[in-house]
Amino acid sequence: MYRASHNDLLIATLDALWDKADRYRRLGLEIPHSNTEREQKAAEHTELIDYIVAGDVEGAAAVMLRHINTSLGAKAASRLGAGPIPRP
Repeated sequence: MYRASHNDLLIATLDALWDKADRYRRLGLEIPHSNTEREQKAAEHTELIDYIVAGDVEGAAAVMLRHINTSLGAKAASRLGAGPIPRP
């Protein structure tokens, strides 16, 4: 999605963060996940795209924040003592 922005600085920054976050995703994968959780993540992807296509910035931001706060990385960070990302 961020690649569609054609913003080279944003793309490079997020690609680098993705690479650096790999260890947290691996830790998050050690936590059992239910089919319900997997289905919820898939639904969030669809919901996010729908909001983006509709031009609903606030809806997309809310879904993205919820998605991030329940991601593998967030679960791993929680195991390390970090809390959820607050809404701006």
